[in-house]
Amino acid sequence: MRFIPLALALLSAPALATAELPGTYALSGVADAGGELRLDADGTYSWSISTNSVNRSSTGRWTRSGSEVVLT
Repeated sequence: MRFIPLALALLSAPALATAELPGTYALSGVADAGGELRLDADGTYSWSISTNSVNRSSTGRWTRSGSEVVLT
């Protein structure tokens, strides 16, 4: 698991080859919040964030479009 700020992980992702993107990215350095983005090699993802009493999650497919990672 990579413990780097999630926003930083997404910003630095374009510099990586698509084959290097799969992995788990964890939110860190944010008070009272936790989050994780998992990009799987088969093109699926799961994402969750929890802050105070708000919990959100999503699953679906991910692709790379130029320098962006697109979650659908």
